[in-house]
Amino acid sequence: MLYTLEESQVYVTEPIEEPIEEVEQENDSNNNVALALAEELQEANHTKSELIGELKIRYPNLSKRKGEEGIVSVSIYVTEYGECTDVTITKSSGYHRLDEATIKALLNMKYYPATENEIKVNSWNDFEVIFKLTDE
Repeated sequence: MLYTLEESQVYVTEPIEEPIEEVEQENDSNNNVALALAEELQEANHTKSELIGELKIRYPNLSKRKGEEGIVSVSIYVTEYGECTDVTITKSSGYHRLDEATIKALLNMKYYPATENEIKVNSWNDFEVIFKLTDE
């Protein structure tokens, strides 16, 4: 998704997929088939939370004037009611103003909650927000 904000652009990348931990297994084809089926079933019964509408982040004016750009990586906690109650910076952009703008925007947005077996659940989600100035 691409969002144009005044003379600047903010990109929101797709949620970061959590790495699947590798488990030592015997080279038994039945185990591999069972594991694949279990993973498919888990994916079918689980959805991640999603942002409702567009992410609206105001590019801080001072950051624009100073030419500050960067990527903010965050983990957000979304409740079963679709509210973001916690934002944790997992990797800073290197600029406090960009990090704070990201936190403020994500806390004020509404989300579709994650589900497990069609039941709404609380969840943590990882995102990256890219702040990039344009030459316009």
